[in-house]
Amino acid sequence: MKTFLGILLACCVPVSAWAAWCGPRYLYELHVFTQNVYPDSVFWLKVYPGRETDQLNVRNMQFQQLGQRGTGYKTVTHYPYGIMQLRPKKPLQEGLRYTFTSKTPLEKLQYQADKGVTKSVDTSWVDKTLRGNTFTVSPAVKLPLPIWEQYPELYGVRYSDSTAGQDKIIEWKLKTNLQSNDYLVYTHLARQADFSDAQGFLNFITGGSTLIIGYDACKLPKEKFDFQFGETIWAKFDLISHNGVIVPWQGEPMKFELRETEPVR
Repeated sequence: MKTFLGILLACCVPVSAWAAWCGPRYLYELHVFTQNVYPDSVFWLKVYPGRETDQLNVRNMQFQQLGQRGTGYKTVTHYPYGIMQLRPKKPLQEGLRYTFTSKTPLEKLQYQADKGVTKSVDTSWVDKTLRGNTFTVSPAVKLPLPIWEQYPELYGVRYSDSTAGQDKIIEWKLKTNLQSNDYLVYTHLARQADFSDAQGFLNFITGGSTLIIGYDACKLPKEKFDFQFGETIWAKFDLISHNGVIVPWQGEPMKFELRETEPVR
């Protein structure tokens, strides 16, 4: 495993400009927001590339309980597109609150900004990252693997305007045998039927049954799925259990024509 993540891409937008357009963003994401976390849960870590995370050493991170010694983890597997699965070295304790963070305080991370100036990471980014990667462990449960009850159906394809530019959104409706906060969906999207140009997105399900992927003007290029109305795309949807079992898409990819459609609310 590479010692540092986030060096594959260079972020060309200065922190001050980014903050003015989009507000603070995550330095990394554990994909626990809205999700139930159990003692045997695994975690999916994505470090967002950019100068601000070049010195974030993923070997130097831990699950931290306030006032207690942190819990380390093992890297179990890598998903495509820069996401790694983390398994705590010992089960997390139910009822306790943890934050996934660096042993070196995030506010001490420094990077080379424009004209060689050394800066510290913006405190609003640090605060957002810590809040978004803090969770409470729920009592242990025995859950079945996620299985499909309703395959994804295209629900909405639309553009919307934001302060940072134009957002493009694709929505699918779907259903499995589990509550939406007990599994994740990893979506492979491509414009070529052979998936030679595929992009991947790890997502929560919102509102109990809606999967949303799109082009957010505030995201970095590798995080976006840009599209035009009338395009045809192909998709495969993997289901992921809370304890890290990947249920891959079976059969042929699904084909969707992206005609402008406002979802019925």
